[in-house]
Amino acid sequence: PGAPADRPAEAGAVREDRLLALARRRPLALTAAVAVLYALPFALARLLASPSLGTDDVNENVLTQSWQWGYTARQPPLYDWLLISLQTVTGPELPSFLVIRYATLILAILAYAALARHVLRDRAWAVVAALSLTLVYQIGWLQHQVFTHTALVVLAVPVCALAALRWLERPDAGRAVALGAAIAFGFYAKHSFAAFIGTFLAAALLQAPIRARLAVRTAPLAVLAAVALYLPYALWLAFGGQSLLQQVENRLLTDETYRERVLRGLLDIPLTVLGFLSPLLPLLVVFFPRAFSPKFARAASGEPDFARLFRDQALFALALMVVGLLFFGVGVFKESHMQALFLLAPLWLFARVEASAPSARRVRLFVRLVAAAALFTFAVKIGAFVWKDRPFCTPICRDIKPYDRLAEALAQRGAATGTLIGGDEYVAGNLRRLFPEARVLGLRMSYFRPPADPARQQVCLLVYDSGPDGSRPPPLDRMASEFGPAAPAEGSAVVAIDEPWSRPFGPAGWRTSHWGIVALDPAGEACR
Repeated sequence: PGAPADRPAEAGAVREDRLLALARRRPLALTAAVAVLYALPFALARLLASPSLGTDDVNENVLTQSWQWGYTARQPPLYDWLLISLQTVTGPELPSFLVIRYATLILAILAYAALARHVLRDRAWAVVAALSLTLVYQIGWLQHQVFTHTALVVLAVPVCALAALRWLERPDAGRAVALGAAIAFGFYAKHSFAAFIGTFLAAALLQAPIRARLAVRTAPLAVLAAVALYLPYALWLAFGGQSLLQQVENRLLTDETYRERVLRGLLDIPLTVLGFLSPLLPLLVVFFPRAFSPKFARAASGEPDFARLFRDQALFALALMVVGLLFFGVGVFKESHMQALFLLAPLWLFARVEASAPSARRVRLFVRLVAAAALFTFAVKIGAFVWKDRPFCTPICRDIKPYDRLAEALAQRGAATGTLIGGDEYVAGNLRRLFPEARVLGLRMSYFRPPADPARQQVCLLVYDSGPDGSRPPPLDRMASEFGPAAPAEGSAVVAIDEPWSRPFGPAGWRTSHWGIVALDPAGEACR
């Protein structure tokens, strides 16, 4: 992409010309190849760094002990179903999470490129737009270490938008059913997908050419397919004993006064949106300022304008946040919640950039920056795994925390075939990894209780993090309030385990984790 004039002679010009030709000839193949080459080093580095599970993964690892129509009203079950299926091969260990994390990322980038082909005239720009998703912090940085259900939303949004555009171009029955399946996929991925569907439909209704196509006879097929596929989980939500509304209130409402919430929220909303699109948006403005000049406008036509559709969808998303703040008490706005609302906004930005006909030199510099940012991110992630301390990770560094001595001590006490209660979700999720045949419960996860098994009730152990100095008492009161009473077994005492950390450079034991183990009466309610 870019104007052909003023191309400087340089050693890599021929190679770049070949890549440009390939991008125009085989955009999806090139995007897929680059996405795989991008993802594999991150996955391999994480696999070699530590087998421990970190944020988000630990909760899901506890839930995968049984097949259910639903696990918690807070999240739909699709991620857990995929994880359970994969863990029949890998076991409840880190590789299962990495496969889903990077498979969804690769597919999301590929779907984004396919979607961009419907918006951008030059196929090479579609490749650039898709790969530039790595300049969105929530994707290019955080998705390497957290996100489970959110990773599915990052895939579901471009897949659903692509299915919608394909149906608008040729509204036959097959594409209508495919659109319905894509919508159901999004709803099974994360509840926030509903906000995307609402804002996308509202934006579509603004354009007369799109409104005319929405009235075709196959439109009800898409709705019927989506409803039929989503119905099992919808019934579970309705009759499963958990309140989705209560979960939403707990996550999004605050105890502030209305005035305090509005004043803070009106500042948080623009900062959150800008933060989600950063550093991509600021970099596009710096590299291609003409595209964002108020005087610059793309030529209009009588056909559906998909770039405008994505712009309007983002504007409706912004309006939805303001309405939620002013009228429904929503006071929490996080960048990590914005994938369903603003993931397609970069396509409108790139449409403006393409229409501004930037010089080839500017485009080459931007593409090189995308590559350099990926290399920088990889270097920092490697640093976190090698150094295992500040400034590369927080002082806790949960995803590289060792559990070896704890596993040995638990194995000696029959944990492999017993009931294990983790003092928090991090302990519980890693206990499930260490003892896949055990029955594992987690404090702070009282909404899920795996099926009882008499064969796994002979041994019942409470395992907890005893704090930075090992003096924290066992959380027996909290356990009783969440799972019912279970007194320590007769004659038992807290077993203290000290777990020294190690790293490739420097002496072992530079940091120590402290664990406590309490043997519980297997007849207690918590153990049953």
